[in-house]
Amino acid sequence: MTFSNQLFFVLFLLLPLLRASHPKDCSSSSCGLQDVHARFPFWLDPNQPDFCGHPGFDLHCTISQNTALNLPKSGTFLVREIDYRSQHIRLYDPEACLARKLLTFDVSGSPFSALYLAKYTFLTCPNEVVKSSGFDSIPCLGNSTSSFLATTSLDIAKSMLPSCQIVKTLDVPVSRPVVTEKSRFSTYVNNQDLWLKWDSPSCSNCERNHLRCGFISNASLQFEDCTFEWLYWSQARKPYSRETLDYIRSLNAEEDINLLKFHGWKMPLKTARTLRISTMLLKKGAERGLTAFEIGNMMCRETLSKKSLVEEMVEEAQEAVLPGTSEAAFLQALSDVMDYHLDEVVRSQEH
Repeated sequence: MTFSNQLFFVLFLLLPLLRASHPKDCSSSSCGLQDVHARFPFWLDPNQPDFCGHPGFDLHCTISQNTALNLPKSGTFLVREIDYRSQHIRLYDPEACLARKLLTFDVSGSPFSALYLAKYTFLTCPNEVVKSSGFDSIPCLGNSTSSFLATTSLDIAKSMLPSCQIVKTLDVPVSRPVVTEKSRFSTYVNNQDLWLKWDSPSCSNCERNHLRCGFISNASLQFEDCTFEWLYWSQARKPYSRETLDYIRSLNAEEDINLLKFHGWKMPLKTARTLRISTMLLKKGAERGLTAFEIGNMMCRETLSKKSLVEEMVEEAQEAVLPGTSEAAFLQALSDVMDYHLDEVVRSQEH
């Protein structure tokens, strides 16, 4: 592996001292073979218990195994995509007539809001007027005698009077800024998908760092924090392969730090310590036959107030050395402390 892959391997497996719960039942879930994966703040009913998600973010599977979201005042939409990093959700109408729902769309009562708003005027016109003018109409809203039109220009809508009637002018949620069209009608408002966003809970930083957002505990819905996404993967519970164990044994934090320095990046002291501790824990844990899941759990707090096992190890090592002790002496003390605690973990598993 290249050095960049080596560094990512260690940091990905053992990022430091995060504080979150990791309920076993809250792994990502989806409907059938769909690519829409539900994870915090969303939860998929009935595949996941409600504590896996935030209030208002409940999804469900339709009979045809599509992922669906119900907005309290606007009805049910199907989910095409969820962007957890940008905190956007992409919806579409199961009846393929989004314009009908937008006429009475109300996002209040939900945690979502519009990405952008555009003021549209909707009007009905006799079919003969629309056909003779070549205007684009919205087919699902028309009937045998009249057609339904939409435009961002109130002036062009008014110019159609008295042959046509204005139904409503309102702000419509759209996926991108819309330039006012001064000379035409458009079906874009019906053909687009509906993009919404959520601002809270804010999990963007967790997602960007390949971590998982969640409640600190099932009993408290007041705090969210990050935990490791890969703790929920089935692979994390499997023993390391012989090839992976050989690779882990070859890791050397000091060589990695020096190589970074050679290439012009002097690692901050706290970051260097994090890399050293993470590498040490990974090597010692793997040597004792612990899985990535077991090692990762040592880095996570069960509750906000209960420190992780690694934090306890670090504090114990700090108390064992004198103030001003060198980094090498501290790491030796930590190594001894870590050996003791990891041996305790292995002994407890044997019983």
